[in-house]
Amino acid sequence: MFYHLLHHSEFSQKYDLELNVLDIQELNELLKQGEVDFCKASFGMIPKVMGDYLVLNSGAALGHACGPILISANKNLSKADLLKSKILVPGFDTSAYSLLKAYLGDTFQAEECLFSEIMPALQRGEADAGLIIHESRFTYQDFGLHSLVDLGDWWEAEYSLPIPLGAISAKRALGDELIKEFNQALKESIQWAFANDWKTNAEFSEFICSYAKEISPDVLDSHIDLYVNQESVSLSCQAQKAIERMFSILKGRDIQSAEFLVQ
Repeated sequence: MFYHLLHHSEFSQKYDLELNVLDIQELNELLKQGEVDFCKASFGMIPKVMGDYLVLNSGAALGHACGPILISANKNLSKADLLKSKILVPGFDTSAYSLLKAYLGDTFQAEECLFSEIMPALQRGEADAGLIIHESRFTYQDFGLHSLVDLGDWWEAEYSLPIPLGAISAKRALGDELIKEFNQALKESIQWAFANDWKTNAEFSEFICSYAKEISPDVLDSHIDLYVNQESVSLSCQAQKAIERMFSILKGRDIQSAEFLVQ
């Protein structure tokens, strides 16, 4: 999403941009501290900082059949077993953890773990189950692990809405003009990426692979196809309803998009 924005956009020529690629929980912590201008963050985190940050209309990750998956080395763990189990999660502010709490309630034992370390930890027997996100959904079987429940499927069955995972947030103090200018530049960057195959563009390919946790071209392709879609270009009405639903659940009151979305 960011290649064209950083290297070939008018926005990058006008402003000094610095890209920092971090684990999702680290990004959530940065947002919580309020020290970044634009930040990718979990939808599970953003309601906590809505007074200081807005959600961009471009750059979000929502979709179907793309939610976090609860996995284990023991394929026979039941929902009742999970309530008594130690579960590794990629962060307490992540959308994945919010979905897990909605599914299990508040009585299970969770422990934070870097998302890329969850599968190796389960393989070593350090926990009963783990909640995986991102490209890990394509590789967990390579670790001898089993899917217990796809929380994305559960969300869609429960609410008939796409799954809200993450978005780009913008600091309100930047002002409407700059925020909208960045949003437009990001939208154009994503549209450029859709129109250009990263595998046939050496510079584009190098940019993507340099930040990938798992660099298999097939895994990268699957990841991009699943998490970068038309909702990433511009949020549909259904996507906005999905975000409103999650925020309303997390805040315990009715939340409308006018409160948080860059129009």
